Amino acid sequence: MIRLRLFGQWFRWLIVLATLIVSQRLASAQQDARTADDQKLLGGLRSRMLFDIADRYCIQRLAQADLSPIESESLINERIRTQMARAVQVTGVDRVLAWNTAQQLGNDFLTANSQHKRAVLIRVQMALAQLAEGRLIAAEYRLQNIDEVSRQRGLTQLREARRALENVTHELEQILPRAPTESNVTGSLTNNETHSLLANVRYQLAIANLARATLYPAEDQVNRIDALTGVVEWLRATLPQVDEQHPLNHAARIHLAEAYRYLRDTALANATLDSLDERELDSVNREAFWRERIAMGIETNSPDAVLRWLERIEATPQPEPETWLSAIQVMLFMSHRVADKAEHDRWISTASKSINTLEKLHGVYWSRLAERLLVAVSNTAVTSDSNTNTPSAGSRNIVMRLGETAMRESRWSDALQAFEAAVGDSIAAKQWNEAFSAQLRAAQAAEQLGKFDVAQAGLLKIVQLQPQHASAPAAHLRAAWCAAQLAATDPAQKETFRHLLVKHLRDWPGDDTSPLARLWLARLQLAAGESLAAIDNYMQIPRLSPYSLDAATDLRSAAMQWRAQAQNDPTADAARLSHALVALMTPRDQLPESSVADVYLLQAVAPIAAEFGALDPGELLVRTDATLQIEDATKTDWYGTQVAIDAAFQAELPAAQGHLEDLFNSINRDRVALKWLHQLLTLRNATLKNETIQGWQLKAVTRLAELAESDVERKTWELQSAQILFDNGQMKDASQLLISLARDNPNRSDIQLMYARSLEAINADTVSQLAQWRRVASQQKDHSDPWFEAKYGISRLLAESGKKTEAAQILRFIQTVPPGWNDSKLRKQFESLLMQCTD
Repeated sequence: MIRLRLFGQWFRWLIVLATLIVSQRLASAQQDARTADDQKLLGGLRSRMLFDIADRYCIQRLAQADLSPIESESLINERIRTQMARAVQVTGVDRVLAWNTAQQLGNDFLTANSQHKRAVLIRVQMALAQLAEGRLIAAEYRLQNIDEVSRQRGLTQLREARRALENVTHELEQILPRAPTESNVTGSLTNNETHSLLANVRYQLAIANLARATLYPAEDQVNRIDALTGVVEWLRATLPQVDEQHPLNHAARIHLAEAYRYLRDTALANATLDSLDERELDSVNREAFWRERIAMGIETNSPDAVLRWLERIEATPQPEPETWLSAIQVMLFMSHRVADKAEHDRWISTASKSINTLEKLHGVYWSRLAERLLVAVSNTAVTSDSNTNTPSAGSRNIVMRLGETAMRESRWSDALQAFEAAVGDSIAAKQWNEAFSAQLRAAQAAEQLGKFDVAQAGLLKIVQLQPQHASAPAAHLRAAWCAAQLAATDPAQKETFRHLLVKHLRDWPGDDTSPLARLWLARLQLAAGESLAAIDNYMQIPRLSPYSLDAATDLRSAAMQWRAQAQNDPTADAARLSHALVALMTPRDQLPESSVADVYLLQAVAPIAAEFGALDPGELLVRTDATLQIEDATKTDWYGTQVAIDAAFQAELPAAQGHLEDLFNSINRDRVALKWLHQLLTLRNATLKNETIQGWQLKAVTRLAELAESDVERKTWELQSAQILFDNGQMKDASQLLISLARDNPNRSDIQLMYARSLEAINADTVSQLAQWRRVASQQKDHSDPWFEAKYGISRLLAESGKKTEAAQILRFIQTVPPGWNDSKLRKQFESLLMQCTD
């Protein structure tokens, strides 16, 4: 994320488009026309941020075979400068990649051209790239207080830059005595060029120390002052070596004044700047001079002084973008110095318009810097005796707008800073609606950055200031959520999370946010095994709450947990719990419509209510019927509903039959609901063996067969009908149905097995039974349960028809072939039949 901040006159140097040591002013006389044209073209492309085009142009030119040493050196340096310019315009990983690429380009070229006559200039440019990155980070740190990792990277880059510049200094000192007095075809630096370059490198070493000084925290005065003292010494030593009218001398004096300013030596800073008042400065140094004058005026709280230099900037046809930023800084400074709110808003409006103009002239990058400057100024008191104690609505609105823009562009750090500034301004103005709105947005930005502690602290602070505000509950619950996120890495935050939820329910029990707070607290309690406490909170979540489905779902788990705990607890108050659960179910005539939550709720209530008699069985059945009318209800687990049906059948069969009649008529075309009903009735029939249940089973299956979507599905349901008839003792009806099924499905082993059983049940002739059991045996896997059943049927029929010897042979074969009939469910029957056949 681009987080550059206005930092005196450093912006022009940070971009490094016109301040390179190897500038055109030093070498233009010795560069041929093509090099001059290249530099002009590439500078234009970079100014329009066409970095890829500029890089491709350099690559194409470097591929030409007739390049002079000056051209090749110039082109590789242009590629490095292009990456440096790109680095300032991009963010995050892309920025780091651009800085690293700048170094890699230089290293690759020098590896392939170790004897290049102008290699020293490439090493200088590489050092400048490291210096530029360090200074960029230093500028960010001074006004934004960036994180420690970034600060350390800045110190590392500056350290590497200083080391590289010191090495270059030694190299130039060795070159200087043997440097030619005039340029030659080899491209070697002349004596004058080497001398000037050496002075420039020494000057840049001082600048590196200046940047290093600002990367030390304010409390680290020892290192800070030490570094600044070194800057002063370096620059004062450099000045006598450079002609007083040379631009480098002017630039050095401006930076010397800057160093004095950081050392709080206002007199020396002003005296140094005063020494430049009568000099003829070039455009770059002239605007740098104005910017430092403005910085001094703001530092010394001198409105008249800053306005004087603002007038000069405004009289300039098209000042540099950094100078625009200084002008905007003046406007913001003045907005804090006027007592009249209308005048304050005029300055803010002027600054806002200037930001728009800056964007039109120099692009979005510079306007974003100005926006961040506006936020930074808004976020801090410019002076301690400001006449304006209450930020105006105009300035608050602008800062909020900047925050929203940053949010849309995913510039989370910028958004966080903007919204925090808006929070501070709104609190100062006692505009609590604005303050809460800004704080909630600041929390969102902090969360995107993973700074949940920052979000939590801001939210709790605003709630503490105005606990009765309508937005206080939402802000407090958001703070609790942040604690939950922090708990993922810090277990201690789990207690904070619980504490905040308990406090939330105590302070705002009836607020719209309380159901979610209860849900979170109940889940914490459930995870801790506090089932009764969890149930109490789940039951207090309103039926029409958006969280009722979650609560009802969790309530099943809580009820099951409580039942498991209560089994070994003779003091468990089962009646109280079951009645409480039932009370949760609002009568249907008071509800606009039912929902899937009712299904889950019924599943939680029914088992306990049925077990402890807390709800009338007929009422349970009424509720069960209702749940089947709910859209998507069939997607749920029906355990609780089955318990309700079971209870109703056991206690009040006539009522159950009446409800089932209504239920069947309402779902008679719904295949899914009919399948569910069949499954439920089958389970109940397995325990109750009730003819009424069996009758409804048959009705459901018969209807499902009619609604079948395929022949296979129809035959499956017909087989189910036969099974129900068979289980209900209606053997002849079952057999008649199975005759056609078995004839039409000779390979369906399940149908053939059921047909064999039906023939046995109706005592069909022996020949028919034997034929059918033999067919079944041939279709089943050896030693499976159906295979044993078929073999037993064959042996029994043979024995009954007088063929005991043949039956005994079959039985002995089954007994002796591993694993025999030892694992069969019919083992005792097999042994008894064998004894009968061998008597």
